[in-house]
Amino acid sequence: MQKTNSLLLLGEILVNDGTVSSADVEKALRIKEDVGGKIGTILIRLGALSEDNLFSALAEQQGISLLSYADFSTEYEEIKQFLKKNDIDIEWVQDQQLVVWEKGDETIVCVSEDPLNESINEYFETIFAEKKLEWCIA
Repeated sequence: MQKTNSLLLLGEILVNDGTVSSADVEKALRIKEDVGGKIGTILIRLGALSEDNLFSALAEQQGISLLSYADFSTEYEEIKQFLKKNDIDIEWVQDQQLVVWEKGDETIVCVSEDPLNESINEYFETIFAEKKLEWCIA
């Protein structure tokens, strides 16, 4: 997975682009230290950040595409057929909140709310070792 801004922390990206204040990030970091969790989720729960802005910042941080519903050119039935053909459990995909399909002959598009999930990354890298994986966030 290509990463362009991975050296910047999510909080830095959000402050630098004016999405949240440094005070918001500091408060979220204190909460994270006390009770755990992900900084983006904490900022959303504090009302300092929208989910759309979080996804945009994560896409920037990880150097991946941010997709909207309009970007999905593949139909649900095609996705189901692709999963069945590759022996991928549809219920597991739904539980993981993933959308996966083949684009052309060599690229597998993997859309996730959490493209950093290592177990999901490893799973798809294993079953599609001969293909290029294109990770996206939506």
